[in-house]
Amino acid sequence: MENYEIIKIRHSEYECIIFSQSYETPFSYLDKICDELKNYNLFNCKVVFDMLLNIGNTSERFAEARFDGECFIDSTFQYIKVDKKNELRKIATDFLKKNSNVLEYSILNSVQKKMINKGISI
Repeated sequence: MENYEIIKIRHSEYECIIFSQSYETPFSYLDKICDELKNYNLFNCKVVFDMLLNIGNTSERFAEARFDGECFIDSTFQYIKVDKKNELRKIATDFLKKNSNVLEYSILNSVQKKMINKGISI
C-alpha cells in the first residue's frame, strides 16, 4: 500500500486531492507525487492535501499548494481551513469509507472511524 493516494476531483478550486494513507505525511513524498501529477497533465493548478489519518481532524488537516506542471511551488504551501459542510470533506469521507482498511491503523478514535464508515463527514 502506498503512503498516499492521488484522486482527481471536480471542485471549483482544486484539481485533485492527495490523501495520507498512513502515519507518514505525504509531504515526505513530494518528489514522487510530482512525478505522478505530471502523468495527469496538470499545469498551474492548486492541489489539496488531506492528512486526516496522520494528523487527525485538526487545523492542520488540510493544506494546499500550487503545482506548476513540474513541481510544487514552495511558497504556495499553506494550511487551510475547510468548513464542516465543504464538499472537500464529503469527497474525503466517501474515499475513506470505500477504503476503510486505511482507517484501522490511523490515529482516529473509534467514534471518528464509525462516523466515516457511516458516511458522516468529520
